[in-house]
Amino acid sequence: MKKLSFIIILLLSIDCSIFSNPALDKFLSSKCLKNASIGISIHNIDNNTTILDYQQNLALIPASTLKLISTATALSLNGPEYKYETQFGYKGLIENGVLKGDIIIKGSADPSLLSVHFYNNEEQLRSRLIAAMRKAGIKSVEGRVICDETILDNQGVNPAWTWEDMGNYYASGIYGINFMDNSYSVTFDTSKKGKKPEIISTNPEVTSLVLKNYLLPHAAKYDSAFIYGAPYINERYIFGAIPQNREKFSIQGDMPEPALQFADYINNVIKNAGISISGQPISARIAKEESIMVPGLESELFTWQSPELSELIRKCNFKSINLYAEAIIRLAAGKKNNITINESVEKTLNYWKSKGLDTSGLFIYDGSGLSPQNRVTASFLTQLLILMKDNEEFVNSLPRAGMEGTVKSFMSDSKHKGNIKAKSGTIRNVRAYSGYIYGKQNVAFTVLVNGYSCGPGDIRILIGKLLEDLDL
Repeated sequence: MKKLSFIIILLLSIDCSIFSNPALDKFLSSKCLKNASIGISIHNIDNNTTILDYQQNLALIPASTLKLISTATALSLNGPEYKYETQFGYKGLIENGVLKGDIIIKGSADPSLLSVHFYNNEEQLRSRLIAAMRKAGIKSVEGRVICDETILDNQGVNPAWTWEDMGNYYASGIYGINFMDNSYSVTFDTSKKGKKPEIISTNPEVTSLVLKNYLLPHAAKYDSAFIYGAPYINERYIFGAIPQNREKFSIQGDMPEPALQFADYINNVIKNAGISISGQPISARIAKEESIMVPGLESELFTWQSPELSELIRKCNFKSINLYAEAIIRLAAGKKNNITINESVEKTLNYWKSKGLDTSGLFIYDGSGLSPQNRVTASFLTQLLILMKDNEEFVNSLPRAGMEGTVKSFMSDSKHKGNIKAKSGTIRNVRAYSGYIYGKQNVAFTVLVNGYSCGPGDIRILIGKLLEDLDL
């Protein structure tokens, strides 16, 4: 017993500094991190040996590095060539050129439908629809356009998002039918000194949208305007301030109901082609509330396909597009109706658990990382990266640090410039980076920092210096 006590005392008396890492010590000594929570996991990806782990199992807010989980899951389960399909068709009989029935659009939650992040395919969509209707012999419609968005539930905006975000373009809700990134721009004239900015126009024009302008008339150097509003509610409130002395200055908000907006858009396309249509466009949600049965699609006109999943994921990770990430994580739930975020998260966690990863430190509420309630461990992200290291489409979806995407300013003066492919994550007082370093050894790394007290540029430099000092 005395011998055992002596050994314990001897172990406790050993100078722990011999296990310290100078680069880590320097990083942790920053005043910026005095009150911060930090998780670091850096491993060699060829043999999965540890280079540096610090509080790797601490569950922290990941911000947009959560998109790595959503996109890796979708690629693994669906493959890089998967495409969303939006079906255009009708139900009813065509008699003497008259469709006695409805034009039906069945959505697949495609986030790229007429998205600004891809080539302008608006004219192609219009021409294909009209050509298909004429080929079917439809010269007029005694019915209406119905958008069926029931592949997803009607929640739209995630309840775990903050009120500050809701109503703004980057927090656009995800629906069974998405249209033009589910966003619109509002253009103001701020050239009249001392006057409240005047709304000039919206683009596209949103059905029944009512804008309440509470912008301040004083001069502002930067845009601090926010558009507040909830799903399916047409009133939007604009607060904050925008730069003055501009004849045109635009900000963006989210569409209250994209499926209805798309139904209205298609209705106008049909009318503008000289094909009359008698009924008013409607979404499946509104139809259900009004006890109107949504007919199934009986006859197909054509199917609109998205770009391949690998392209969508590249856009998602390069530009950190929240809408794309929210659509992509839904793919984990498979093909069914009324898919919820909870189902999608559960399937995602079960998948990675089946691959041997520890999911006990994961608390996921969305697919994009916008919710401050999300928690992920540095260890999980790094181990996921190691599993995905040979997936070319996944690796190529990550921008090169110092050169492109959301990591263009990260380590731009470093010897590693261009040799790091990573996803960044940023929300208030949260900064995260996770990705690959190709240097003296091939490395997967994750650095999560919550609650730092310096500026966003300072924490970015500080994390970059840590990776530089480790001499990877």
